[in-house]
Parts: sequence; structure tokens; C-alpha cells
Amino acid sequence: MSPASGSRRLLLPNASEPALGKVRAHLDRERHKYEMAFADKPGAPADIDAVVALISLLWHGQRDRHEGGPTSAPVTQEAAETAVHTAAILVHWISNGCIRKK
Repeated sequence: MSPASGSRRLLLPNASEPALGKVRAHLDRERHKYEMAFADKPGAPADIDAVVALISLLWHGQRDRHEGGPTSAPVTQEAAETAVHTAAILVHWISNGCIRKK
């Protein structure tokens, strides 16, 4: 169910500012409470390790998201495009139920 259809926010529903770092920390800490909609090799719902890895990659790799900050650095066109596509797949997975609570 998408947010447009009235579903509750899956991650950090009570947070006033659910920033990427907060979502990353929450999923890393609470990964045992979530699963993927598709199965892993044994046929059980897949864990969310790949999701946490993608969010971490985006969080660490997108150095320009806080311009002028202590970790800010110029990014290449390829890095910027990678960040956009990574963010797009994460938004799609989260908003369309591909990641769900157990």
C-alpha cells in the first residue's frame, strides 16, 4: 500500500524529522523486526540486510547532502546518479510494501 492511499508511515512513524541517518540507525538496530516481500534461497522471507547496506551506502557515500558540513565533498556525475537510483529503489521498496514488519 502506498503512502498516497493512506497507509501509516512504516519507519519511525512518530518521528517529527525522520532523516536518513535516523532511519538507518533504526533499521540497523531493529532489523530482526522486518523482512522483505520476496524469498531468500531457502524460501523464507528475505532479511533486510541488503536494505540496511544500501541505506548505509547512500548515507556514507552522498557527501554533498549537507553542503559545507565537515564531511561534505564534491561528487562526480556518476556518484550523483548512483545516489539518485539507490534512493529511488529504497523509496519504491519501502512505499510499496516490499519491506514490511514481521
